[in-house]
Amino acid sequence: SETPGGRAAWAVHMGAYADLKAAYDALAEWCQAQGLTTTNVSWEVYGDWHDDPAQLRTDVYVLLG
Repeated sequence: SETPGGRAAWAVHMGAYADLKAAYDALAEWCQAQGLTTTNVSWEVYGDWHDDPAQLRTDVYVLLG
């Protein structure tokens, strides 16, 4: 697979995958506060698996417009 070229905003989410919306919301708020626009392109990079959901790391990226 391939990620798109260009600038992206990035956040680290620690916790259950079901709670990833919080990372996307935080990125949207941060981008708005910085006067940055985003596209509809985003991707996630998953860290190593853990049985403890609190130890799950997901890096969330949104492509800037």
